[in-house]
Amino acid sequence: MTRNLFKISIAVALSAFAFACNKPAETSPAAAVIPVKTMEVAESETSGNKSYVGTVEESVAVSLSFPLMGTVDKVFVQEGQRVRQGQLLASLNTTSAENALQAALAKQRQAQDAYDRLLQVHKEGSLPDIKLVEVETGLQQAKSLVAISKKNLDDCKLHASRQGVIAKRAVEPGVTVNPVEEAFKIVSIDPVLVKIPVPENEIGSIALGQTAHLTVPAIGNKVYTGKVTVKGVEASIVSHTYDVKITINNADGSLMPGMVCKTTLNNSKSQTKIEVPNRVIQLAPNGEKYVWVVKDSVANRQAVTTGDLTDNGIIVSSGLAVGNIIVVDGFSKISEGTKISVVK
Repeated sequence: MTRNLFKISIAVALSAFAFACNKPAETSPAAAVIPVKTMEVAESETSGNKSYVGTVEESVAVSLSFPLMGTVDKVFVQEGQRVRQGQLLASLNTTSAENALQAALAKQRQAQDAYDRLLQVHKEGSLPDIKLVEVETGLQQAKSLVAISKKNLDDCKLHASRQGVIAKRAVEPGVTVNPVEEAFKIVSIDPVLVKIPVPENEIGSIALGQTAHLTVPAIGNKVYTGKVTVKGVEASIVSHTYDVKITINNADGSLMPGMVCKTTLNNSKSQTKIEVPNRVIQLAPNGEKYVWVVKDSVANRQAVTTGDLTDNGIIVSSGLAVGNIIVVDGFSKISEGTKISVVK
């Protein structure tokens, strides 16, 4: 009896296994379709204008110092004051210089008197030529000493060597100065120069005389126009940029050294390039840049090379062609081979 029950159990199990093997397989659910927004790649025409951040500089800067040591007696100008060429800026105490001049004049009178008396003696034949030469030499030395003393007295007064603005005043009454010490710094700010650092891959597109427009936030975003007058030929070792300078008329003096401005260099040659929104550029773990290109409703990764930033996006220099369809929204949910549907 037990043996028969065992056989029946085995038969039932085998039947169940056979039924399971012969049962039609269930179909897997359809692959998910991700809704995205796309755009068609097209060429756009750009002006080729370049924007940089520049700094205002004086067109000329001159350091002035007293040519001799002395004690400052008076200072006649302040920092920020406009001065004309030849204007008196400061003076030294002249007591020592005046005394030295008086001593030199006395020495000259003595030498002149000796020369006048001995010259007559020489004419009478009672004085050898060599003695007259010695007297003449003494007179010339005395005259030279007088000239030096007068120059030292004049040098006690320091005058402006050019028209400009006092950018620095480093002396005060009672201070002892040396010839190597800067007393004043005069700068010319009409015109001014605006210095911009230009990357090495862009310096070739800049030419002398090129027009530039500048916006200065410090004075209410006032706009100025100027020309490129200096194009550097040596790159910075650290930043690999070249200094380009733009000359700007500044008759009202509102532009001051140190002000920061946005500078746009005009380029009359228009350029045709592929431009896409910044957000569509993706970055792979290995640093490669790519976008999602749609073909036959399937997303595919496409490596790209990018160029300059623009007001509307970024330039793609390689990897895309006109007519490509790329994903602009919804790409965070897709991967290689994902089926997509385009939504408005």
